[in-house]
Amino acid sequence: MPRPARRTSLILILALLALVIAFAAWRATHRASPEPRFTLFVHPADESHDPAKVVAAVFTRTSEHLDWSALLPKDLSGAEKILWIEQIGGGGSARLFGGYSVRGGELYFTPSAPLLPGATYHVAFAPPDAEKGDVQSPANVGFAATSGHGRLDLMYQVPAATAEAPKLQTLHPTAEELPANHLKFYLTFSEPMEQGVFLERIKLLRADGSEIAGPFREAELWSPDGRRLTVWLHPGRQKTGVSLNEAEGAVLREGETVALNVSGAWRSVRGQKLGVDFKRSYRIAAAARGQVDPSKWSIQPPKANTRDPLRILFPGPLDWALLQDGIRITSDARQPLDGRLHIADGDGEWLFTPKTPWQSGSHLIVINPVLEDLAGNNLNGPFEADATASAAAQPSVAELPLRIE
Repeated sequence: MPRPARRTSLILILALLALVIAFAAWRATHRASPEPRFTLFVHPADESHDPAKVVAAVFTRTSEHLDWSALLPKDLSGAEKILWIEQIGGGGSARLFGGYSVRGGELYFTPSAPLLPGATYHVAFAPPDAEKGDVQSPANVGFAATSGHGRLDLMYQVPAATAEAPKLQTLHPTAEELPANHLKFYLTFSEPMEQGVFLERIKLLRADGSEIAGPFREAELWSPDGRRLTVWLHPGRQKTGVSLNEAEGAVLREGETVALNVSGAWRSVRGQKLGVDFKRSYRIAAAARGQVDPSKWSIQPPKANTRDPLRILFPGPLDWALLQDGIRITSDARQPLDGRLHIADGDGEWLFTPKTPWQSGSHLIVINPVLEDLAGNNLNGPFEADATASAAAQPSVAELPLRIE
């Protein structure tokens, strides 16, 4: 009979139809939601969300863990083509340095330096063969996230810091007058400062306000804590008889007045600006070319059984940084005395207050022969002396007798 055959055919047709419908639904679903789906985050190093502590790790997350080993070697070389951060500003962008890692199926990029509070960054994630996504609005301030199926671009602004602004605590020399062959300035800040920008933040100006071109050596010399910067006037211009001095002339000229200007736009590592410019003016005197001579120092001993300071007055200011440990006081048996140091009178006076009262008797003032004046002259000889001619008979230390009565 034909009836069973018809039933079988109908069942087959319905089964095929169901398969077609299921396949169409599956295809439509996968066209609408291709995998994997990526999410891009910016977040702080800790959970406080304190902008002052932002170190920022940036990573991608997938709804199904992406096998990074299939895309990147074990050493993660090539990761910089997939995930990166650029700082936006000054009409351009600068890519950040950092390191990559994979944790729990997520690719991380951690910048080598903290993100600056208040600054804007472009964060990009470009998986292989991805199409460019939509750039998010920089108005989304904070620790933001964005999702997509292809390339992701996020404009991210770190929250502005609200802590107290950094300060320029000291600028040395503090003397009102500098020799025409002066060499170094020392700037001390209240906290670590942004590095790599000092040539943009410090200007040397003439009395009419014009800027002196190329006065500084480009080497950026910070203390380990990032708070003290040593700025050299270019030795090649300050030292006579060398090609740069003859071609461009000395930075400073006897008889003029100059000002060192520190920009208030300089940021701390936290991203806070100094806020106000700082300016100090100096009169320029004749060049100093003589050797530092301790025999010309005026020594004012304190009284025994007191904690009055020992005072040493110099004929002119000496290098402030080298004075910190360039002079020591010892007993006659060469045991160092513990105490507090103070440098005053435009770096022309050295004061030492002992921790315990002075004992009567003989003491020694021990001087490091590399102690310099403002022009780089030291106890071994003038800065411009022929190094080969003055190399013989250089003392390791110099000593002056000190009698306490």
